[in-house]
Amino acid sequence: MDYITIEELLNNIGDLTIIDVRSSMDFKSGHIENAINIPLMQLSVEADELEKSKKIVVYCNSGKSSTGATLLLKDMGFNVKNLKGGYNEYKMYCK
Repeated sequence: MDYITIEELLNNIGDLTIIDVRSSMDFKSGHIENAINIPLMQLSVEADELEKSKKIVVYCNSGKSSTGATLLLKDMGFNVKNLKGGYNEYKMYCK
């Protein structure tokens, strides 16, 4: 599994497509700046709209659901990394 740390994410945020695979309700309650919400259950359908030339970072609350999302997108040929610790760790880091 390829991971990206929060520090790496923040240092490269403008160059990344950031995908939040949590529910739309979770996304509305808070998310990483510039993230787009594609719930995990919709990812395989909506992945066609993503640019394969862009680096992608996927996250969920803790990193478990985003692991599946990362593997799915890798299998589809995307350059993708999973955010280590997920949104929960991001919130703690950015306090």
